[in-house]
Amino acid sequence: MRILRSISLALAFFTKLPMPKLDWSEDNMRYLPAAFPLVGVLIGLLLQAWLWLSRILAFGTFVFAAGLTLIPLAVTGGIHLDGFCDTADALASRAPMEKKQEILADPRTGAFAIISLAAYMAAYLAFASEWPPDPKKLAALGLAHVLGRTLVAFGLVYYPAAREDGFFASLSKAAKRGPVTAALIFWLLLTLAGLYWTSGWPALIPAALVLLYSLHIRQISVRHFGGMNGDLAGYWLQMTELILLVLIGRTVVL
Repeated sequence: MRILRSISLALAFFTKLPMPKLDWSEDNMRYLPAAFPLVGVLIGLLLQAWLWLSRILAFGTFVFAAGLTLIPLAVTGGIHLDGFCDTADALASRAPMEKKQEILADPRTGAFAIISLAAYMAAYLAFASEWPPDPKKLAALGLAHVLGRTLVAFGLVYYPAAREDGFFASLSKAAKRGPVTAALIFWLLLTLAGLYWTSGWPALIPAALVLLYSLHIRQISVRHFGGMNGDLAGYWLQMTELILLVLIGRTVVL
């Protein structure tokens, strides 16, 4: 039951799906990071459904790409993109650490956040428009959403938190590390095997690059913010998804 409650909490927090209301207790959050990749699975299934609908309605390349871009946002409600905007705004400020932390906590949207959001969405839509409308190739994009969440889930468990009392720190403290780590390793191996099946060995190179990027994110979080938090996790996930879209997209096209 604890596993089911953790899955329910993960889907309630990271998606817009209607889920039963549960307490955010340490017991219920014990396996939550291990359930995070399930959101990527859901996105992957919806991408396949979008491909099926696009074929029936004879949608063109641009409309098909718009679906690939907007479906992840519709599933998550933009929660990770919100963190991306806040973090991009803070990093662009070039201010001291304390000021960057204030920018992250500020509910107002800065100019750099808007600029970064526009650039991100334009880049995502552009590269999505080059993705072939093939079920097997599109599966690679779904796996990219799973891989990104698997890596961020590792960070939820093992990266230092910026604040002792924040939501990120609460998840990290509540996680039962042994079973969660085993589950995340399973997700990682399953995703890598899937990428190999869909696109061959070249698709594993982008996967290795985002693993290195995960180490870079840890360095950025400690240097600029004193550790990880929810906004930085959102930034990390969005950048990982864009990197994988671009680089895996090259392998499935070629």
